[in-house]
Amino acid sequence: MSIRSLSFLTCLSVLFAVASSANGESIYSGLVIDNTSPVLYWDLDETTGSTADDLVATHDGTYLNVTLGNAGPRPSDGFANMASDNRAPTTAGAGMARYTALNSGAGVGTNSYSAQVWFNSSVAFDEWGMSYVLGRSNDDSSGSVRDSVYVGGTYTSGHEGKLALFDGTNAYLNGTTVLDKDTWYHVALVREDVNNVSIYLNGELEFTCASTWQGGDGDYFSAGHRPDDPTYTYNIGLIGNFDESAVWNKALNSTEVQNLHDYAVPEPTTFALIATGALGFLLVALRRRRQ
Repeated sequence: MSIRSLSFLTCLSVLFAVASSANGESIYSGLVIDNTSPVLYWDLDETTGSTADDLVATHDGTYLNVTLGNAGPRPSDGFANMASDNRAPTTAGAGMARYTALNSGAGVGTNSYSAQVWFNSSVAFDEWGMSYVLGRSNDDSSGSVRDSVYVGGTYTSGHEGKLALFDGTNAYLNGTTVLDKDTWYHVALVREDVNNVSIYLNGELEFTCASTWQGGDGDYFSAGHRPDDPTYTYNIGLIGNFDESAVWNKALNSTEVQNLHDYAVPEPTTFALIATGALGFLLVALRRRRQ
């Protein structure tokens, strides 16, 4: 094989890789799983049934009160490494994907762990009570909720559209960024230790709080709502879509959390340089082949 032929095939391979990245097929979930080793990962891509498949183990979740198969974050939304046909469940305020053995089955303790979800509200946060998007509880009774992240609304006057944490006893209204409807956000909860929690928004630290784990095994975990009694709605659940949820049996550091967001949105300059360089090589190779 000649050097010219090798260069031509290499260019085609590079362009194919660039095109695949732009199309986003399975790239995001693969990067998260390969680089951060979660113990549970739901891509929430199902279109039928009631099971949220776990991509890394056997910790499947159960869908409650959702409509499946609607649009998740996609390259057309600016998330280049998401699938071009990425799908996500939709909830009207009482829906979730829930797993009921996070501690006993997946081995995720309560002293140190991390969790993430992507979400998008279809209503303005100041027009709804509050919007829980991620959480843990000891069981499915309304009084068992533990670490749970929500966006404030009409129930939290002065904190509408801002992230907060409820640990079962105390509410920490510490978020400062005002979130908009019809926008995809990445949220990560990191319990650093038994007495401290950090909340991240789009990879950046939003706030920390001195929240003590309030007891129990925290077996129930959910995305899209808080995981206790799903009939306990009272305008506190997300209205919109949620996607790509995962759990780690450790406290992720700030760089790792930043990467969880950035894996979906690669640096435009790097992507552009690769694409431009590959196209340039291809044009040169084609010109030489014609000579």
